[in-house]
Amino acid sequence: MAKGMEASSYRSSAPDASGRVAYSADEHAIWATLYARQTAAIADVACDEFKYGLDLLKLSPDQIPQLPDVSARLKRETGWEVAAVPALIPFSEFFALLAAKRFPAATFIRRREHLDYLQEPDIFHELFGHTPLLTNPWFAEFTETYGRIGLAASKEDRVFLARLYWFTVEFGLIGSVNALNGIHAADERPATNGGAGAIATGNGLARDGRTQRASEVALNGIRIADESPAMDGGAGAAETANGLARDGRTQPTHESALNAVTSRDRLKIYGGGILSSPGETAYAVGPVPQRRPFDLIEVLRTPYRIDILQPLYYVLESFRDLHALTRVDLLAAVAEARRLGLHAPLFPPKPLAA
Repeated sequence: MAKGMEASSYRSSAPDASGRVAYSADEHAIWATLYARQTAAIADVACDEFKYGLDLLKLSPDQIPQLPDVSARLKRETGWEVAAVPALIPFSEFFALLAAKRFPAATFIRRREHLDYLQEPDIFHELFGHTPLLTNPWFAEFTETYGRIGLAASKEDRVFLARLYWFTVEFGLIGSVNALNGIHAADERPATNGGAGAIATGNGLARDGRTQRASEVALNGIRIADESPAMDGGAGAAETANGLARDGRTQPTHESALNAVTSRDRLKIYGGGILSSPGETAYAVGPVPQRRPFDLIEVLRTPYRIDILQPLYYVLESFRDLHALTRVDLLAAVAEARRLGLHAPLFPPKPLAA
């Protein structure tokens, strides 16, 4: 646990020999509350691939699904399974699980006082937010490839790779670029060194040479313990990666309508951090945040904070584009992003703990 972080009162429940967890009636009721309100929240804004996957998995609306049952349905579709883990696992285990087509999930569910926000990623975030898209072959292969590349990456490169995961699997949007307003390409020519044309950001460049001690870096909603450079713009140690509503906490400093959505029907959500959060679901497709066409190098250079609503989202045109990243030399792209340096953050530094 990183210095300065509040110790968690949550512990994953140990499955029995068959892989099942004995949840209480109240825990099932909490799942039912979360499921009902989130399915309503995403009805018009979740991407079709997510809805299709949710239907395939047949997650119970009133009882916490058991991991072996979810694994059986995932395995039938794409060969994936769900692996029960503690809330905190090392980088090496995280990447190894993804590379083996096993999605890590903590088995606890939040208490009622934490319905709107929880520091740790619980089973609702993992199963509802993430597993439906693992039924999609293109998304599933991207996630597996990401795991294999992460295993081969250095600690420093993993920090850059974390941004790719953050702006896709956790907080990705999908839709026609025509759904975005005010986006101006700085250069439509193909960029050298593996990047697409640069997108005008107005941010300026900044190199983040700061380091933190025994940091916990968030990737897929699992808090991952490792030593690595400080996450993005002074965010410090990861305190949450579950994308749940950040009601009452820091909002982005700007209220830019730069990328206002022309039609909500043309812009959809696929990131699990958004899809498991009522607050971020409405916010992500609303008028406040910036939205830009997905560009790999730009994504790798974009800082983020994990404890605020996102000031910026990247938009894929299709899952074909996400799958295309499995054929890209991601570590070469990381090297190019490192050479160019980070963009200036679109958020204030995280306040220091008292």
